[in-house]
Amino acid sequence: MRPVLLVILISISFSASAQWWRVDLKFKKTQERPPVIEWPVDHSFARMPALKISRPKITPVQFDRTEYSYLTAEDIVMKAAQHNMRFRVYADASYNFSELARLYIKENRLSEAKWYLLQSNN
Repeated sequence: MRPVLLVILISISFSASAQWWRVDLKFKKTQERPPVIEWPVDHSFARMPALKISRPKITPVQFDRTEYSYLTAEDIVMKAAQHNMRFRVYADASYNFSELARLYIKENRLSEAKWYLLQSNN
């Protein structure tokens, strides 16, 4: 009875792996990997000559004012003048009128420029 019981227990206790019995894996020659090739040290960027960038002299360009820029400047200064007159800040309003007069002179609107110059002197 002992040998039968021993055979049953040994057969039950075997590994569940299906590869335990393959003996040829132990004798199989594995593939030899060649050694890793070391890349040569290359300092080619360091050997390159330094680039000299030419820096041309850039002159500023002065564009003439457009009609739109005159209209927006007039609108901004006019609103500031109205605000200053509404709250009785006459000194600032006088400067606003002078600026409006300068704008109108540039636009060749001389009659309006004259009126605002007269207002700014009060």
